[in-house]
Amino acid sequence: MEGMDQRLFNIRKASVLINGTPTNEFTTSKGVCQGDPMSPFLFITAMEGLSAAMKEACVNGVFKGLQLPNGGPTISHLLYADDALFVGEWTEHNIKNLARILRCFHASSGLKVNFYKSRVFGVGANSDEVAHWASPLGIIDKLEKMRCRFLWGGSEGQSKIHWVSWNKIIAKKTAGGLGVGSIKAFNTALIIKWWWRFRSEPESIWAKAISSMHNLADKPDHIFSLKTLNEVWNNIACSQKDLDKCGITLGMVLKNQSTNGGSDWRCPLTTTGVYQVNTLRKKLDNCIPADIGKFEWVKEIPIKVNTFIWHAKQGRIPTTEALATRGVNVNSTTCCQCGDAEESPDHVLVQCSHTQTIWNWILKWCNVQQANFSSIHGVLDFASNWGNCPKKRRLLGICYAVVWSIWKSRNDRVFNNKRTHPSKVADLIISTMFTWEKYRGKTEAIRWSEWCLNPFIGL
Repeated sequence: MEGMDQRLFNIRKASVLINGTPTNEFTTSKGVCQGDPMSPFLFITAMEGLSAAMKEACVNGVFKGLQLPNGGPTISHLLYADDALFVGEWTEHNIKNLARILRCFHASSGLKVNFYKSRVFGVGANSDEVAHWASPLGIIDKLEKMRCRFLWGGSEGQSKIHWVSWNKIIAKKTAGGLGVGSIKAFNTALIIKWWWRFRSEPESIWAKAISSMHNLADKPDHIFSLKTLNEVWNNIACSQKDLDKCGITLGMVLKNQSTNGGSDWRCPLTTTGVYQVNTLRKKLDNCIPADIGKFEWVKEIPIKVNTFIWHAKQGRIPTTEALATRGVNVNSTTCCQCGDAEESPDHVLVQCSHTQTIWNWILKWCNVQQANFSSIHGVLDFASNWGNCPKKRRLLGICYAVVWSIWKSRNDRVFNNKRTHPSKVADLIISTMFTWEKYRGKTEAIRWSEWCLNPFIGL
């Protein structure tokens, strides 16, 4: 067989059509391409080995297939094209042995089964057991952990400090979160779409099958399944629990309205009445508490600066005091700029004498009455409630630039032993903010000479 396969490869030739005219034939050397006529033959050849292995496993009692009644055959597997369906008794022994057979098949043929793309279905089995084998590691939780590690710069074998709780990361920006979004909310919204399709497409074959199996023809609209049946659709129907946690009722997602032609299912969440996954996902994300209060994202300021201010507002930045609290060895927790107090977030960004000089310089440039700030919360609250809307937003952006520049100056001092004079830091803030406003905002006509005098000229 191996010699025949080799000869078939060696005699493979191809031709290219150029303006409808074929070129001379040439021998290919890159193996089998997608769509090649040899592909089905090679697949059948490979799957024949898997089929033989399964039959041998059934004969030796390694795998127990489904024994049909009245002297019928034992079915252990069905193969069609590149899909494979394995059927057997619902036992832990059977499932583990099937996984071992597939791993042996991979070792011998080089064809690996992707278990994450595979599905497990249990007929008459406990739904919790099905969920255990279908996603043994909890796919959603695993994906969330992967995103969390990526965000904090960690890896599979290395853990980094998680400065902010994950709920605050995935919460909506309007709720004070970072707005990353929850995979669980996305998954729930996708599942609820099956509800919508079931009600809005009652004449489809699959909907008729579900309705017949669960005897839903005469049931109320809020019932989607027969609870005595343990199957995938029953798990989909049970997603109401996830909606209840957020105070979302069935009537808020699906509503049956009477029309001249009978009745029509609509989704009250959307203006068009057609269910949209993203709309429900946003509503579910809004239920995730952030508990940090309102935070304003200034579009003229780079996203990394906005994100740092968001961390700083919660006191979740890597100061020496915070690192020492989390068990990290530091030489000293004293402020590296003034040396007079512990380096807490509020001290290094607002209270330090070096920092206060920078704040006074910038407030004088803005022609704003100087205030004695004691915390980053005080700074942001002062800027958020100052002046009219355009001036308030610009002052808030300037405050973000000040906090960011003070932190960069602190890092230069810690890591490069470089001390920057407050006046130079203030000059850097003025020039940096000018660049951001000119190229990221809507003030391209702003002049440097006017900006140096006062940042609110023209507003």
